[in-house]
Amino acid sequence: MVDVEKKSVRDLMTPVEDFPRISRNATFGAAVATLDKAQENFVAGRAKQRILLVEDEQGRIVGKLSPMDVMQGLEPGYVRMMNTDNLRYRDVDYVVRTMREQTRLWAKPFDDLCKTAQDVQVLEFLRKPSESTLIKAEDSLDAAFHRFVVGRHDSLFVQEGKELVGLLRFSDVYREVSRRIKDVCTAE
Repeated sequence: MVDVEKKSVRDLMTPVEDFPRISRNATFGAAVATLDKAQENFVAGRAKQRILLVEDEQGRIVGKLSPMDVMQGLEPGYVRMMNTDNLRYRDVDYVVRTMREQTRLWAKPFDDLCKTAQDVQVLEFLRKPSESTLIKAEDSLDAAFHRFVVGRHDSLFVQEGKELVGLLRFSDVYREVSRRIKDVCTAE
């Protein structure tokens, strides 16, 4: 086993091949159905992952999709108007209230579910890699830990060159931290 101080992101990442995928051109309805199937397979032990990776026409990974992304897809105007990466929690209520009043967002997102399921494409609401969610495969776990803590991300896109080769999930890094505390700290 590799010592945690020498472990890199590559040692804990999950390769893209282990994830179910969906086309960025798929509809909202197809995304919901594919996420449901991924969840069912995961719970039944037939799949290792339940996050969907989104691919372009050439099969390159261009983002990911979770149930929260789907919920945000019900109100695509929200995603286009606001980047919540730098927003503090106490500011959220004010921003949401102001946006509702000014743009009538979330007035009736459930009234048009069938239209949304047919007309909205995954590319309109997928979570794309950003500077704060990208990490290199050869980077240290310290670098990953810092990004998780500062950005409060659930996973990071792992990059080798310009290609996305995997995801580093927070749960995997936490499991490694927990293991290290149990194995080293309690032995001292």
